[in-house]
Amino acid sequence: MPRRKVYLSENRGKPVANLWDDIGGLTGNHQERTGYPTQKPLALYERIIQASSNPGDVVLDPFCGCATTPVAAERLGRQWVGMDIWDGAHEVVLKRLMADGFDTDHPDAFGRIQSNRRVVYAKEPPQRTDGGEPATLTLRTPTGRPQRYPAPRTQHVNLLADIGPFCQGCGRDYGCDPRVLEVDHVLPKSDGGTDAYDNLTLLCPPCNKEKRDRLTLSGLQDANRRAGHLLPSNEGNIRRGRAHRTARRRRG
Repeated sequence: MPRRKVYLSENRGKPVANLWDDIGGLTGNHQERTGYPTQKPLALYERIIQASSNPGDVVLDPFCGCATTPVAAERLGRQWVGMDIWDGAHEVVLKRLMADGFDTDHPDAFGRIQSNRRVVYAKEPPQRTDGGEPATLTLRTPTGRPQRYPAPRTQHVNLLADIGPFCQGCGRDYGCDPRVLEVDHVLPKSDGGTDAYDNLTLLCPPCNKEKRDRLTLSGLQDANRRAGHLLPSNEGNIRRGRAHRTARRRRG
């Protein structure tokens, strides 16, 4: 199939490392500063709200602190809910809205904003309308990821006696410390293989990681040959035939 290759240097536009580095921090005597230790710039929150909501949507900030999210949401025509454990958060919300030009009055419970909009302040949690059932944690099995089937380690000694201290994926000799070798399946269990002794082999950790459950033993060996990991000098250490039991393991 014909394909068109486009190089980055030929593209229009200017590559950037950080799309958000144009928003400066609240350093020195910045006019937005309220003294809150973790205050963020309004411009930053406005960009986040514009990118993730539409006018009229509800924006929730469960840790609203010095009210940057409510002010940014109000500027952009969003409804908003702000929560914070700090008792002074309510006062700061109203003061910042007033400083930003919104028409607010300051009774104990309500502050009016713009035309008919208002800030509702409450210390009690809102009443639930979903029947009051407690939220429960639901554990879900990951999808799109093959299930792993580890091979039985109990056959390690028998496999060493039959195969020798050789990785059957790359042919390397691990006689200095055969404990490095791991037990794995010749035909992956995800493809119908079993834990039968005839379907087990020994692999070094890199080969076992490469094989996983997506390659048969013969497929791993072929991949290692192409990549230069299975050297001709190590071919004699391959004591196991191709997968699907087309050959038997040699003893002795």
